[in-house]
Amino acid sequence: MLGLMALLLMATPATARKYGETLRILAIGNSFSDDGMEHLPALLENLGIENVELARLYIGGCSLERHVKCYNTQEAAYEFYHSKAGENRWVKSEEMVPMQHALEMGEWDIITLQQVSGQSGKYESYVPHLDRLIAIVSKAQPQAELVWHMTWSYAKESTHGDFPNYDRDQQKMYDAITDCVHRLKKEFKAIKNIIPSGTAIQSLRQSAINNSPKDFTRDGYHMSYDIGRYTAALTWCSVFTGIDAKEIDWLPAEYLTIGDDIDAIRELCKHPKVVAVGEIGLDYYWQDNPPREFQEWVFRKQIELALELDLPIIVHDREAHGDTMRVLFEYPTLRGVVHCFSGSPEMARELVKRGWYLGFDGPVTYKNAKKGPEVLAETPLDRIVIETDAPYLTPVPYRGKRNDSRLLTYVIEKLAEWKNISPEEMERITWENGLRLYGLENKI
Repeated sequence: MLGLMALLLMATPATARKYGETLRILAIGNSFSDDGMEHLPALLENLGIENVELARLYIGGCSLERHVKCYNTQEAAYEFYHSKAGENRWVKSEEMVPMQHALEMGEWDIITLQQVSGQSGKYESYVPHLDRLIAIVSKAQPQAELVWHMTWSYAKESTHGDFPNYDRDQQKMYDAITDCVHRLKKEFKAIKNIIPSGTAIQSLRQSAINNSPKDFTRDGYHMSYDIGRYTAALTWCSVFTGIDAKEIDWLPAEYLTIGDDIDAIRELCKHPKVVAVGEIGLDYYWQDNPPREFQEWVFRKQIELALELDLPIIVHDREAHGDTMRVLFEYPTLRGVVHCFSGSPEMARELVKRGWYLGFDGPVTYKNAKKGPEVLAETPLDRIVIETDAPYLTPVPYRGKRNDSRLLTYVIEKLAEWKNISPEEMERITWENGLRLYGLENKI
């Protein structure tokens, strides 16, 4: 508690000082600063604050040392997100940018820095890189106030590769991070303020609402999309606006009903005819779909429900192959089928290696199904299921008309051709696969 109070006293609200009409804040960071800032525009909008401009430079797992290197080489290695004053919404740059891109966007009032999480409790990793980064930023933006973003310790059962550096002890890691923050505040006079996200999260972990062993993370180290990111955003907002977090009653709208929705799905799954949870997954094709972060958060909630109920899942993956694979592989006991598989042969190989089924639909009959034979070559016969996706994805020769299960014959014939077996054999095998996938053996 004394450590918490000390760090909160070190964090002085930005509104206590004078800036221009618009407060401009730039974060030079990584995924942890992304976690802290993601909800800031919506939070400011809810508070009626329209004179704050936000930007963030992102490289996943980026250390102080790498930031310096990227600047010196002018490497266009950063994803860049920008929220204009008065608009309060993130817009991602279409192209990767160098650090210079952000530093040349006029005068920033505040620039935040941070160390990569695994090194944040190792003070020797700060030297000489923090000195050099401060020099770079101060030369480009001499008027800017530098603020340090304090990161958080990992979840108790985190599998992060750097956790052994702290003996896989959450409290030990937190104490090490806290010591480093106190030390850099004392030794680096250019650092004028602290965003105590690590302390806010650690304090919350001591409360009754902690979801140990996840500890408000989604993967053992990044913040969960609900309470974790929300708490981090409140911490950032309090430092820069002076508003007491206890006085903020805003919640991201998308998180308000998901608990009720999951409960409703859980009840529906009790019906004896329910054999799987799906389709669930990620869809990056449509621009008006929910944000990717929210899609992934909901996807994980649905996966966790399927695991709770010991049901397979049916995965929807549209132009989201990398994120879909990453999420699925974080749940080793999860099972199911990737519906209407459209990934690469390499992706197919990795999925079947882990026991997944792949779904094949009408598109295998299309003229542009050039990678279909390559994907099927990586898919053992006992991992193939056929699907309709009715009323869509109608196979040739009825493409363009309404699809239904009567047309599965054309999918079977094409798969049989590629596997060099008879259609009758392919029909028998895929029927048995479907029964096994959905736990219907000896029931039909």
